[in-house]
Amino acid sequence: MTSIRRRTLTLIIGLMFLGFAVISVLNLHDSNHEITEVYDAQLAQNARLLQGVMRMPLANKEYATLYKAFNSALAEAVPKVDGHPYESKIAFQVWSGDGEILVHTTSAPTLSAAPDKPGFSDVVDVNNRHWRAFVLEDKQNGMRIWVGERDDVRDDLVER
Repeated sequence: MTSIRRRTLTLIIGLMFLGFAVISVLNLHDSNHEITEVYDAQLAQNARLLQGVMRMPLANKEYATLYKAFNSALAEAVPKVDGHPYESKIAFQVWSGDGEILVHTTSAPTLSAAPDKPGFSDVVDVNNRHWRAFVLEDKQNGMRIWVGERDDVRDDLVER
């Protein structure tokens, strides 16, 4: 009788541990997927906010001043003083219709040309860094907006 109880108890405990392991793996997978969805949504939202700023009704001469002020402010960002360490791992670039870079962060990867396909993509830059990117095409104003986040930021936050 003790042998049957022991086998039954061992089987039940083993099945419980197996069930917990399966549930944990599924939970981890679902959590990673949802975190990725939230970060992708933030990339798209940032691109649309930038699109709104770039659509400001200004005279042609004022656009050059706006772009210069934008680039100057972004170049002055010092994450360790008044910003965040992850600041340099999030970037954006805006191209005009003729392929000229209008505005960009200094941390933006070096891309040979504006991406030709709108939407989400994975990019590897010349420094072999991996980026998750969102490209928004603004046909009305002839601009292409690229917003990206380095994968190591996402990986660090998911691990934590």
